[in-house]
Amino acid sequence: MQKYDISPPITKTNSYMKLEYGAYAFLDAHNYVPPTTNLEKFGIMWGVKDIQKELFPYEWFDSLDKLSDTSLPPIECFYNKLRNTLPSETEYEHAVKVWKEKQFASFAEYMMYYCRCDVELLLQGTTNYRSLLMTKNNMELLNYVSVAQISHQNILKNYLKHDLRTIPSQKMYNLISDSIYGGRCEVFKRHAEESDGVIMGLDENNLYGWAMMQKLPYGNMNLHTDTAYCTNLLDVLRNVSKQQQQLPYNQRYMYGVIHKLGQQQDPYQFTGFVRCSLYYTQEQRELTKNFPPLAEKVQLDESVQVSGYMDYLKTQLKTKHNENTLQTEKLMYNLFPKDNYCIYSETLKYLLENNLCCINDIYEVIEQPIDYVLKDYVEDMTANRQKAEDRIFQGKQTSDDNLVTKSSSEKEFFKLMVNSGFGKMLQSDGKYNKSLLIHSPESFMKQTIGRTITDWSIMRHADKQHKGLIEVRLQKDKYSMYMQAKVPSYEEFKQRFPDHLQKLHFAATGDITPGKMKLECELREAIFVKPKTYSYVKKDGKEDVRNKGVVLSQNKEVLIFDSYKRAVFSDHLIMAKNTLIRKTIHNDTLSMNTMTVTKAALDGWYDKQRIHHQKRLKKKHNCAELKARGARTSNHLAFGFRLGSKRDLQI
Repeated sequence: MQKYDISPPITKTNSYMKLEYGAYAFLDAHNYVPPTTNLEKFGIMWGVKDIQKELFPYEWFDSLDKLSDTSLPPIECFYNKLRNTLPSETEYEHAVKVWKEKQFASFAEYMMYYCRCDVELLLQGTTNYRSLLMTKNNMELLNYVSVAQISHQNILKNYLKHDLRTIPSQKMYNLISDSIYGGRCEVFKRHAEESDGVIMGLDENNLYGWAMMQKLPYGNMNLHTDTAYCTNLLDVLRNVSKQQQQLPYNQRYMYGVIHKLGQQQDPYQFTGFVRCSLYYTQEQRELTKNFPPLAEKVQLDESVQVSGYMDYLKTQLKTKHNENTLQTEKLMYNLFPKDNYCIYSETLKYLLENNLCCINDIYEVIEQPIDYVLKDYVEDMTANRQKAEDRIFQGKQTSDDNLVTKSSSEKEFFKLMVNSGFGKMLQSDGKYNKSLLIHSPESFMKQTIGRTITDWSIMRHADKQHKGLIEVRLQKDKYSMYMQAKVPSYEEFKQRFPDHLQKLHFAATGDITPGKMKLECELREAIFVKPKTYSYVKKDGKEDVRNKGVVLSQNKEVLIFDSYKRAVFSDHLIMAKNTLIRKTIHNDTLSMNTMTVTKAALDGWYDKQRIHHQKRLKKKHNCAELKARGARTSNHLAFGFRLGSKRDLQI
């Protein structure tokens, strides 16, 4: 386009970038597939059999003069700078074979063939994808910009049997939207060795899918602010929860099962959102100090102690923005009393029944009915995932690599259809839109249903902790965790629990039932720097690393298991280099450049644990008032963490 002096307009939103020219619109194909799916897998996934993704020497091709070369460059020229890899011998031999069979006279002909294969592979795959979506869901692929939007509209169009109504007032909308938060990611113990018990990496099958299968709100919303209603509900909550606490554990479990099956009415006769005040007794603080159940936003000021590197960055920011102080907010789980706290009714009931907190007062209530709003959708997607899982097993048995690749991509796709649909429900439209229509079913779905799904998923993990299914928690991600138990193996760990808990919480081989835990790996040693930044050694001696925000393939020599140990035990700051393609837009002209940036990959300072000091925090509500109402000055009692020093964090 630049050749003809055309500057195409580019539309950029929070989720995609679209380039338009005349009647044509160019969308990013990666928004329609799982993150792990490349163009080659995309073709296999959607049934393209006759076209294969070819190799191209991007780093080598830096001059138009090379188009006249009469032979394929050697394998070293196909080095991928973004991935720090060379193609395999098999891949290169295939490229040589194609050159000979097509009888290319110059590299220019090979380049045109490469581009044609890419376009045809994408075209045929998208055409098959489009046909399947139209046949199965009566949806036109070209009307949507991502798989998240497809999933969201698929739910609204084909699966939603309930009338979502609308949110009646701005006040109710703000009450719910201000309390929305995402999944829980934390490190609890930073170093573990096999000598202290088996170290297990556990994954929860489609946790958000399980939460979407629970009863969710729909229909009319009623706001109650009168004192009589709130007082009556407060008495009911206290009395019924007290009765449940008095039940023996096994009877309490059976009560939960019966209630879930709908064979017994909810004794509370209430579902919705509650704005209330909560507090913890000394007994409850001890019970929940390692896993506080409720989160809130905490404002941090200049008194917060940070690492030397972070202190340097703060100084740079002050100079850049000409400010004397910097303030920020962090979402933290703590054991402070909660005032004016908006909580979902099912979460509140669970906490009260299990003696995990106490309720002091109720200020206002949003009441609404609940039902299995999204259960059919998740069950359909899960059935498709199970079929793909069965085909993976079949492909491995018959050594059919294409079947394994295709089925693996399909399995990830149907999981993405569930998770991205949920993610769309948590999207904050107010951040990206100049105007916001709150009186709409879509707004209702994003505020109330998305909020309750998050609560259900967090409750699932909290319930496992409370039942003793988790012994020594090391690190928790949104739907996975690493833990340690004083037993020789995972199988012996499962045998600790009665049959009904095993069937309810542990998945057998090949079982992808949402909500069940499955073993990903058993480890010899593990080190956790911070959430999503960790490394471990498997029992067979193989090392693996995780580091969000860093391209691992470009830093294989830097990011090894020993680097993570040095970061935690010796305060080493370890930098990494990311080579990436940066897109810039200036005067509606798009330019793309390869650049290398250096960033801090490993820093042993885990600030979310360190700033759990009462004197360093400023709450949005009155901190002095909270202290007067009973917040303790002891760090681990006020916030639920014993990890107050660097040495404590390591053991």
